[in-house]
Amino acid sequence: ASLFAFTRMGELVADRRDIFRNYLRTHLVTDLLGSLPLSYLAHGRGPRLAAYLRLPHLLRVRQLKTYSRSLDAALGGLPLTRAALRLLKFAVLLPLINVVLGSLVFYVAQLETE
Repeated sequence: ASLFAFTRMGELVADRRDIFRNYLRTHLVTDLLGSLPLSYLAHGRGPRLAAYLRLPHLLRVRQLKTYSRSLDAALGGLPLTRAALRLLKFAVLLPLINVVLGSLVFYVAQLETE
């Protein structure tokens, strides 16, 4: 199964076209808003505005649940114990969680330095 596969009505969908359509409907707008360098629009207008314009990057946090489900579906066929699967899932999601927490710490530090 593909890591990008998703579940629809309890069934794993791994077709590339279906994955692409699902991405367009669910995550494209969030990814676009999260990847735009909006903070550059505030250049010269103060650090507080620049910090607020970085907030859309945190919209990607809502995707963690979807990634977790997709990972469950992709790893479900492996001949591992439930504990081993949970540990593997944690190891795969840890870098993403680390980026989110790091972004939050950076954002709070940015606001405190004003």
